[in-house]
Amino acid sequence: MVFIIDTKNIGTSRKVRRASSYSLRDHTQLLWEATSPMKIMYRPATESDYEFCRRLHHQGMRPYVEPHWGWKDEFQNPRYQKLWQPENIEIIKLDNKDIGYIEVSKASETIKLVNIFIMQDLRGQGIGSQVVSNFIHQYIDSAPKLTLNVLWNNPAKNLYERLGFKLVLREDQILKYEICKT
Repeated sequence: MVFIIDTKNIGTSRKVRRASSYSLRDHTQLLWEATSPMKIMYRPATESDYEFCRRLHHQGMRPYVEPHWGWKDEFQNPRYQKLWQPENIEIIKLDNKDIGYIEVSKASETIKLVNIFIMQDLRGQGIGSQVVSNFIHQYIDSAPKLTLNVLWNNPAKNLYERLGFKLVLREDQILKYEICKT
């Protein structure tokens, strides 16, 4: 039997409920509240954010792409420019400083987490967990399912699984995950 502590009542009385009485939205909200001492803010990306986002993308993807397909900036730079859609991107801010970005694609049946990148020196501090939890909480009621793809060798897959994404398909080096609305 699994129990979840209602973090809103820590410090006063502890309220414990069976996990089955929580929806996925409740679970992600509780997880977010329990692990979010930082105040993460977002702002819409603009064309002037292109270089910042490109650098973060390349830093974040190169270690996982290079072992399989190699890495050539002369290929990656034009590819990134072609895929650049600032209208789908929000810049992640911490202490009024740009520290990463999240890219979300919205379709009628699916909302896809396309990219999330955090500055290298800030990784491993729970920021990615908070941003992905925010994504789930914000969109879980907006579409029948939330999806994302990740390279099989990217340890971020552990984060996605921990936050409730289920592996639904492996295509070559790409893992496809989803959370279905319940």
